[in-house]
Amino acid sequence: HAFNQIIGYAKFINGSNGTVLYRGQTKNHDSLLPSGARPGNNPVPDSTIANMRTDGNISTFFNLDNESIKGWERYQSILVESVLQHYGANTYCMDFVDNHWCALWFGLYRFYNNHYFKRSDNGNLYVFLYVAETEGACVGGMYIGEDTYTVDLRKALPSTFQRPASQHGWVVRAKERQPVSLDERVIGVIEVSVNDACAWLGDGALLSESNFFQ
Repeated sequence: HAFNQIIGYAKFINGSNGTVLYRGQTKNHDSLLPSGARPGNNPVPDSTIANMRTDGNISTFFNLDNESIKGWERYQSILVESVLQHYGANTYCMDFVDNHWCALWFGLYRFYNNHYFKRSDNGNLYVFLYVAETEGACVGGMYIGEDTYTVDLRKALPSTFQRPASQHGWVVRAKERQPVSLDERVIGVIEVSVNDACAWLGDGALLSESNFFQ
């Protein structure tokens, strides 16, 4: 009940500031740094994003030829980068969810050997609370903020992309494609024991690896 109340309180006091999103992590890292900005990682190059954006088949599959965003290169590039991030590539985007159950899941499961495995240790997991800039204009699922672009992937992508729908997936990226952290809009970090998270989530099929990673 306390966990639910904290989530509700965070959303209540930020009702005019944007949308509170969540990010579950197995460790409390010092900074919310996108994968492509981390030491030793090379982000997907601009040329790859441009090639995907201009590919006819990909454009149709991603619905980039929709009249509302047709010809808008910045939107199309950000959406392509968002998809690449959500499917495991190193980019300047960062994954979030808008369901705190899903955030708990990502803190409870570790990724190795190409699969997610439930933790059985006596440690803790961490749920970051982040206020996304969603007060401004929204076009095709992308919110245009002063400092960031925020993409609700369920609005931006057709339902053939099942993973974003299963995970309640969002992506945030700084306005410029460069290595910057997203720390400024973090409003809190909730520490939860692994044992509690296991008991709260249970073993339902909706919270399984096979559902999350269709």
